[in-house]
Amino acid sequence: MTTLQLEPCTVARQKRFSIDELGLCDAADQGGLQHITRLARQVFSATMALVGVFEEEQDRQILVSGQGMPADWEEVGWIPLSKSFSQFVRRDAAPLAVDDKDSHPMGGHLADLEALPYRSYLGAPIFGPLGEALGALCVTDTKIRHWTSKDITVMRDLAHCVTDAILLRAALHMSQQLQREMERSLRRSRRNAGLRDSIVAAFTEPDKTADERLQAMLAAGCRAINMRAAGVTRVDGSRTRVLSQHGPIDETTREAAADNVQSLTAHLMSGQDMVWFDNSRKAGLAGKRAFDGSEPSCFIGIPLMLEGIAYGTLEFVGDGMLPPTEIENDALLVSIIAMFTITQLEVFSQINRLKSSESALLQYILDLRAAR
Repeated sequence: MTTLQLEPCTVARQKRFSIDELGLCDAADQGGLQHITRLARQVFSATMALVGVFEEEQDRQILVSGQGMPADWEEVGWIPLSKSFSQFVRRDAAPLAVDDKDSHPMGGHLADLEALPYRSYLGAPIFGPLGEALGALCVTDTKIRHWTSKDITVMRDLAHCVTDAILLRAALHMSQQLQREMERSLRRSRRNAGLRDSIVAAFTEPDKTADERLQAMLAAGCRAINMRAAGVTRVDGSRTRVLSQHGPIDETTREAAADNVQSLTAHLMSGQDMVWFDNSRKAGLAGKRAFDGSEPSCFIGIPLMLEGIAYGTLEFVGDGMLPPTEIENDALLVSIIAMFTITQLEVFSQINRLKSSESALLQYILDLRAAR
């Protein structure tokens, strides 16, 4: 028996990938690795050569690429780790040479040692993007072999070739992820810019009424976060009044929602925090209705605070799913819309106070005239 200790190779520190992400689950799509296993089999004049990666939780060694494998191994595509010397290569992150499995000390730890279709084994670890021993490249023979130090060095070098191929796959995967993220960022930027322009237009076009301004802003918000309807409410105790709305709304169900007890509106007012979900049952809000009287499959809502007092709500309702990668951005957009909505409501409040003052002044003048 000859052994050689090997320090794990230095690799770029990246995220941990699954073997599926690294393209190691489909044995039919391993052209590059097949070249390496074929070369290993020829160099060592071995009966079998294979690349295997491990799923320790399932006690499996996935046979990624192989030459000369038994037909039943090739058909199933994996073997139990408990029947493989490669488990020790993975465990120690070091090459292992077995001249004769029947007399090797580690052979006693293998299940069904006598049933193994080989007598000698030589393997070296392959590494993943984080430097972890991901699996092994190995060759086996049906007869006793006396592996030399040169044999182990050559096997180690071939295993490094497999590692390099895996790192290239990881780099490609990371590049694709980065490209997708950049595309998402570009879409978010365009969406935010469109929303900003719509809000600015709603607040600057002189011919729009106050309600038309709110409706234009709600419409821009629905387009930006892919919702079917939105509304601004005024809550007075247990009653809800819709001040402005956008989208198809059933007036019958909305009227039924005027009493907001056990509604999403009441939930927002009680918690005074933003709420979003795309599964009301998982969110613990099943059966609660939104401002329009519907039970939405997805929802984003926020309470509106006016002069430090809970005034009402801003609610968006939809029928789809909220993309996990967009939730944070959607929440930010709703917060921005809420800020502009509050600004508009403050204008309403000032106008109402002014009208009240004008009415009180007019009544005072009338009373003075009557007193004369």
